[in-house]
Amino acid sequence: MKRIDNDSNGNPRFQLGVELVSMGDTVLTNSNGKNYVVATVKFTDVKQRIQTVSAITYEGNYAHKDANFQVGQKYLATATVTKRDGKPSVIMQLSHLVYTGEVATADMFDV
Repeated sequence: MKRIDNDSNGNPRFQLGVELVSMGDTVLTNSNGKNYVVATVKFTDVKQRIQTVSAITYEGNYAHKDANFQVGQKYLATATVTKRDGKPSVIMQLSHLVYTGEVATADMFDV
């Protein structure tokens, strides 16, 4: 799990590899008019516990020409920490990109 830049609202974000457990086939639309489907993913948290959670997969990922979602495969995901009803909440977003290891960052190159 690697912390990346905050989003445009200042919310912390993390990139990580997650295992696909299932992918929904019902297309939903959020309040911004973006289509998505809900997936279930599994990952190891910072306390080394296995977590199984829901993730949103936007149309740009589930309909991508290179998308080939397979249960059991690891994919790149982004977790964004937000607030819901004044309490910390996390939005997990699943990419179509296969996860092969940690993403390179500038600090790995002493930049």
